[in-house]
Amino acid sequence: MRLLMSSSDQDQGEIKRFANWKLDVGNGNIGSVVSDESEVEISNDLFIITSDDHLSHLVDFANPNLLQNMLNYRYFQSRAILAPTLEYIEKVNDFVLTIFLGMENKYLSSDTICQADENDDIQ
Repeated sequence: MRLLMSSSDQDQGEIKRFANWKLDVGNGNIGSVVSDESEVEISNDLFIITSDDHLSHLVDFANPNLLQNMLNYRYFQSRAILAPTLEYIEKVNDFVLTIFLGMENKYLSSDTICQADENDDIQ
């Protein structure tokens, strides 16, 4: 759906075919299982051919002029990098964070309540 919303009329057919292919891959309708692993044939036009820094080229392809647009929230609404696991997502996020200038802020959270005695009635 996200692909179709940000496309022009002339790209609709190609983008719809790509979106359906992605859905078929995600639903397990395409590919074969070999030794408990799924194998999917990927078109050559989806590969990053460069032999040096693949991650840099991927981020630049998905987010051209990233630093010039980093304060424009609409810029990020029409872009996404999809990955098969959270491990890859963390690598992409960590890489993108190295591009941004400035100080890093960490915001901590907790999924449990305070276990102090005075809070027994709240629990």
